[in-house]
Amino acid sequence: KPGNHLMIVRVTFLETPDTVEPSVSKIVLQEQKDIVIGLSGLAYIDSSDILLFTASVEHTANTTEDGPIGDSYLGYIKSFSSKLRQTEITPDTLINLTQKDKKFANHKIESVCVESATNDLILHLVADNDDGTSTLFKLKMDLPW
Repeated sequence: KPGNHLMIVRVTFLETPDTVEPSVSKIVLQEQKDIVIGLSGLAYIDSSDILLFTASVEHTANTTEDGPIGDSYLGYIKSFSSKLRQTEITPDTLINLTQKDKKFANHKIESVCVESATNDLILHLVADNDDGTSTLFKLKMDLPW
C-alpha cells in the first residue's frame, strides 16, 4: 500500500553512510477510499521551524505510470524539528488548492519554494501537468504562526 514517509539523516550520512542510523516518519494525510494523496515537494522555514509541503492525487493503478490529475494540496507542520523522531506525523494544515481556487484544476502541484516569510508568506508552486508543460504559481498567504 502506498504511503508517505520522510527519511531523516544527519549530514554526516554523506561521509559515513554505514555509521548513521536514519529516522523514518510516516506523514499521515487524510485519505479516502482508493485515493492516495502523495507528497511531492518540501520546503523548510528555519526561522519559524515549519515544514511546508505539496501533495497531489493522480488516478493511476501504480506508482510509475501517469494517470488523470486529481486535486493538489499545500500543507504545513509546525514545530517540525521537535517531531523528527516521531514514527507518525500529522500535518497541522492540509489545504485542498483545487477546491480553494479553480486555477489549480488539472495542475499537479509538485513542489514549493519560499520567497519570503516575513510579513506574509510568499510562495512559488510548480506544476508538472503530464502533457509536456509546467506551470508556475505565485501566492501570498497569512503566516501560519
